[in-house]
Amino acid sequence: MISFKFLEDARLPALDGTLSPNTQSLLVEVLFWAISYTIFAQVFSRVFRAIYRRSKVWTHARERIGIFCGNGRDDSVLLTCFGIHHGSAAYLMYWGMVHDQPMTWRHGYLIETGFEVADLVAMTFSFYPYKHDGMKDDIKAALIVHHVPGIVLSAFVMETGLYENEHLQKIVLALLGGALVSCVCAVFTYSLDFKTQMTQAAFAYCLNILFFIWCRWYVYPIESFALI
Repeated sequence: MISFKFLEDARLPALDGTLSPNTQSLLVEVLFWAISYTIFAQVFSRVFRAIYRRSKVWTHARERIGIFCGNGRDDSVLLTCFGIHHGSAAYLMYWGMVHDQPMTWRHGYLIETGFEVADLVAMTFSFYPYKHDGMKDDIKAALIVHHVPGIVLSAFVMETGLYENEHLQKIVLALLGGALVSCVCAVFTYSLDFKTQMTQAAFAYCLNILFFIWCRWYVYPIESFALI
């Protein structure tokens, strides 16, 4: 496991006396992950697009409407970026939960917070994917509603030490895991020819729905009641 000690020990000397050392390290880490995701998205969105141009995704997703973008081609690239991000965060959360390492789980959570900050910045300044990939206007509004509470809540979770609670850990991991599976199933579906591969498409769709229900309607309510 990679050590993130440098983030845990990070400080902003100019804020000494104003913010606690823990809060300073949180700000530094969120900024670190926000910049990292911004660079990743700007660079690898082009890499994934080049790869998908040579794959079935580009052929079959051409005339499909995207979830976030106006078409399936652009959507497959964006969902791949989202999926890798969600997968990285979920992996750290899972590792921290299984091995009783709350700080590792915390890093996974802050990766997600950094992404939310980065996405709001991209939306504000028209970085990828908001400039060239035809993001739907209604999706932008939904993402703002999604990101802002997540960013605000992260401060409460970290400052109170709630990230050490196993029930909260399971809740957040389930929600993030559900998002990861949705990204994977969507990109897989874009690669299919519905004329000859509708069985595979139906299987991926049902798998996604079942996992979503398990995360949102089983794990989430049970662990929420236990948390109370």
